[in-house]
Amino acid sequence: MILIEDCLKEFEKKISAEIEAQKVRQKRINEIFANAYNLDGIVSTEPSEKDIGIKMKDIRSAVSDLISYAVGCVFGRYSLDFEGLIFAGGEWDEEKYKTFPPVKENIVVLAGRKYGLKNDLSLLVSEFIKTVFGEEIYEENMKFIAKALSGDSYIGSPLAVLDSYFLKDFYKEHVRAYSGRPIYWAVSSGRAKAFFGYIYYHRIDQDTIKYIKAFSLSAAEKAEEKKKNELYAFIERIDNIINLNPSIDFDAGIMYNYNNLSDFLAGLDRQF
Repeated sequence: MILIEDCLKEFEKKISAEIEAQKVRQKRINEIFANAYNLDGIVSTEPSEKDIGIKMKDIRSAVSDLISYAVGCVFGRYSLDFEGLIFAGGEWDEEKYKTFPPVKENIVVLAGRKYGLKNDLSLLVSEFIKTVFGEEIYEENMKFIAKALSGDSYIGSPLAVLDSYFLKDFYKEHVRAYSGRPIYWAVSSGRAKAFFGYIYYHRIDQDTIKYIKAFSLSAAEKAEEKKKNELYAFIERIDNIINLNPSIDFDAGIMYNYNNLSDFLAGLDRQF
């Protein structure tokens, strides 16, 4: 059992100690140069903030990083059984994911539980939290995450806070972090976001598009009447893409493939 809050406090102590150690090293370097150029007492040898490469993260940023890693495990980019990057193309090996298996369909859905859909992203991330930090303190950890993302006076359940984060902030932060070349692509039916989810770029194949259609059809069956039109128009766009049978050329880069599939993706230009 591990409290996320305690983990972050311990991490903060380590970063703070490293920052202080780097300040000492940088000051010594400055003193050597000042002495070499006869500038002792003329220039300050105290290191400035820009001289220190390590920065302290605030709680929200640290929690956002944790969620991003959790999403990576959900898609199989990372594994709880091995360190480092596990899958970014090449041969898929299910044996590397014993503790926390990734989704098979390469698609996760926002608030999918409302439509009775599997692969609900917030539920999957919550399962990740339970697996990593323990079931006994799961509720406490989820509340901590909710407070970190939206403040002490958050409204609704921690799952609802995660839903809101994945809808409003996660993609913007992810696109910025990857300089406009995201590896997690947001799938959106349109302005009302009657269907919204994510796919992992390095796992895209012809089946991915078919899974998006299947999930969208299931959502349309249970959606409110006012959202059905958007969903059926979205499904029609997916059918058009399936008929075109676009090739996925990973050697051509992210933007080439993104543009080929952009009819069912959220726009990158609105994320900056």
